Amino acid sequence: MKYICLGYIEPGKIRRDDRGRATRILDECFEYNDHLRVNGHLVAEVPLQPPETALTLYWKDGKVATTDGPMLKPRNR
Repeated sequence: MKYICLGYIEPGKIRRDDRGRATRILDECFEYNDHLRVNGHLVAEVPLQPPETALTLYWKDGKVATTDGPMLKPRNR
């Protein structure tokens, strides 16, 4: 069985005065990744692209439709 673990920090969420905290959090994540890798449990580690590059998929009239960006599907009015 394989699992996926996703770490996400909202862009702009960490303020400039929280940089030390952010560094500690990321260091903990990298340390855990190293532990998983050494024990043969890490299959891949790939960073996600920023939200601005997203493409949202949704169902419309029984077919897959898309919209640019990380936003919710448009509402029918």
